[in-house]
Amino acid sequence: MGGPGSGTWYRWDTRRVIDSVDCLDVRKLARHGALREGVHASVAWRRGAEHVLEWTCESRGIVLQYRARRAGGEWCSVHQEIAVEWVRTGFGMRALLRCSECQRRVALVYLSDRLLWVCRVCMRLPYKSQCEMVEDRLYRRMMKIRARVGAGLKSMDQPVWHYPKPKHMHQRTYERIGTQAEEARGLWIQANTAKLAWHLERFAPVGEGVSWGEGG
Repeated sequence: MGGPGSGTWYRWDTRRVIDSVDCLDVRKLARHGALREGVHASVAWRRGAEHVLEWTCESRGIVLQYRARRAGGEWCSVHQEIAVEWVRTGFGMRALLRCSECQRRVALVYLSDRLLWVCRVCMRLPYKSQCEMVEDRLYRRMMKIRARVGAGLKSMDQPVWHYPKPKHMHQRTYERIGTQAEEARGLWIQANTAKLAWHLERFAPVGEGVSWGEGG
């Protein structure tokens, strides 16, 4: 039965999603002390000397220097300034970036087709789960639950009760998670069965009136 990738979303001409775009995370910069005024650093986001992002932290934000190119185009040097704001939370101060396009405060910015770092909304980037088929979402949820009881890499033809309980897991916990896993497995099987029935109904008329007798 089809797993992830058997749906129609997984095509070469599909819409880009968040996971496929270069990303700059201000939380990681803050953890590494890269947001202190006067800090100058660089990071490679891909292999190759061209994919090096340099930044300098100033009082108004961070100044980015990097080389980038559009698909099939020439490499060009890009200079961009992004404002940084510190917001007080219940866990201390948190750094956020101001999107250069819409001025929203965000933690993540992405490299757009115009070679500038902007937020997800400005790039109209969907999450991967928003582009998945129903059966793919159900499969991902089922595997996540099965992994909690040690059945994530086991055959999906067998219920979780077919495999031994993970060591040190309470029996009541095992039964609760196992029940959830079997409910998710049932929904996934139903979705795949419905998908198969739809394909059979759609393509069955193609073979009507065709003789499948032996040649000769």
